[in-house]
Amino acid sequence: MQTWANRADQITPFGNQNWTTQKVRDPATGQMMTKWVQRTTLDPDMQRSLDAQQGLQTGRSELAGSMIDRIRNEFSKAPNYKGMHARGADVKGREVGGQGAYMSKAGDALMSQFDARMQPAFQQATAELETQMRNRGLKPGDEAYDRGLAQLRQQQGDQRSNAMYEAQKMQGAEAARMQGMDIGSAGLGFQQDMAASQYANQQRQGEIGEMLQQRGTSLNEANALITGQQVQNPDMPSYNTAAAAQPTNYMGAAQAQYSADQDAANVQNAAVGNIVGAVAAPMKMSDRRLKREIEQIGVGYAGLPLYTFKYKGGDESVHVGYMADEVELQFPDAIRIYSGYKAVDYGKVPV
Repeated sequence: MQTWANRADQITPFGNQNWTTQKVRDPATGQMMTKWVQRTTLDPDMQRSLDAQQGLQTGRSELAGSMIDRIRNEFSKAPNYKGMHARGADVKGREVGGQGAYMSKAGDALMSQFDARMQPAFQQATAELETQMRNRGLKPGDEAYDRGLAQLRQQQGDQRSNAMYEAQKMQGAEAARMQGMDIGSAGLGFQQDMAASQYANQQRQGEIGEMLQQRGTSLNEANALITGQQVQNPDMPSYNTAAAAQPTNYMGAAQAQYSADQDAANVQNAAVGNIVGAVAAPMKMSDRRLKREIEQIGVGYAGLPLYTFKYKGGDESVHVGYMADEVELQFPDAIRIYSGYKAVDYGKVPV
């Protein structure tokens, strides 16, 4: 009945969904059983739309299949990297001389500047002195002539020595300036080499990317054709299915009854504990109904049986005493009643 309730025919604007049955034999058990068949019939407009989608999908698949030769031709050849720009050369830093080399170079440069500036002046002064001495009738070899030239050369030598001393003082700063210029020039050259290497690498990567893109163009086009929207059947609306009737929960009922009985026993035991605790010494509750684990250990006064026992209600202490019903037979005045239970006044039972 539940299965029949859940096999309702559906009629929607999209179409119909119907169930039919067949009587077949279960191959596993050999018993006859019902085979259900679900059949969906679309509305004519929906059916035409589905046919159009399937036709479009078929056309795309066939077009993609026609591109197989193109794809095979593109991927049958290994990538060709010939003719592409070479990879950028490794860039190395340029060497710059040490401070000592620049010190010597700076001193030579300063003295060269002095000589270039002063040497013509020295020559001119020597020529003027020689002319003056000849005009006075002196000639080379004369003492006055030779002494005059010697004095002039001495003065010029002193000027050059002073220039060398000043050059030594200035060569440190000049050496630093010259070394700084070389470092700047080396750095600029390194940057230029680096830029040229990076440009060559970028150009090569661009060429490789373009080559790989050309190789995969046909494959990408074929994938675009066959990965279009797939044909989908219209969704039929769902409805609330019938649920199976549940059997009586006998196990739960038995468990509930057991819990109720246990709760009642716990209440009774608690009441017993309250009654036992309410009796003051030398009175003792001796009603059998309040005791458990009763065991006779001997005979007391007047032949009364003597027992060990525990009270109900969870107390695990072991007590020794009489039973009220047996005491009542010989000493009725020793019996007291509390909440319907008998207690023994041991003060009235001879020891």
